[in-house]
Amino acid sequence: MDELFKIKEEGLAKAVGLAMGKIDIMFPILRNWEFDVIINHNRYTLLNREADEMYSYAHSKNISIFNAAPYAGGVLAKGPSKFKKITYQDASEEKLAPAREIEKVCKKYNVEMGAAALQFSMKDKRITSTICGVTSVQSIEKNLAWAKTDIPEEFWNEVLKLPYSTKDPESERVYTPG
Repeated sequence: MDELFKIKEEGLAKAVGLAMGKIDIMFPILRNWEFDVIINHNRYTLLNREADEMYSYAHSKNISIFNAAPYAGGVLAKGPSKFKKITYQDASEEKLAPAREIEKVCKKYNVEMGAAALQFSMKDKRITSTICGVTSVQSIEKNLAWAKTDIPEEFWNEVLKLPYSTKDPESERVYTPG
């Protein structure tokens, strides 16, 4: 890390960033170094707010925050009826229940889940930018449309009262090579 920050001091780099998912590893590193930007994924969504304290800390230090994966691996873009995975893992009905509650509020206000999930991140004044995974030109167009969707304040008042997790959403993730 000393060498990385030395590169910035020498003017060879304009900024130094930190990117990862694991808050329990990332946050202590963030506290010990003067980073310019962070990227974190799947830890600040309508379903999960594990990154909340870290984002507040980073914002207080004028560190730019890039919030990635606002769709929780796809469930908040496609809906729990069509996509039964959360953060890339098969999800039980019990784990899908919070997404189903969000889906109910979305239906009540005629708001697409993807628009709600994307704008949840975009509305947060601490977040500099939101990073969405895209798989096609159509998904880019959908993200742009979702970003511009008019969502009533009544929707936000209701959906933000729903429960959410503050635990690592990938703690049970099974990684398989290749």
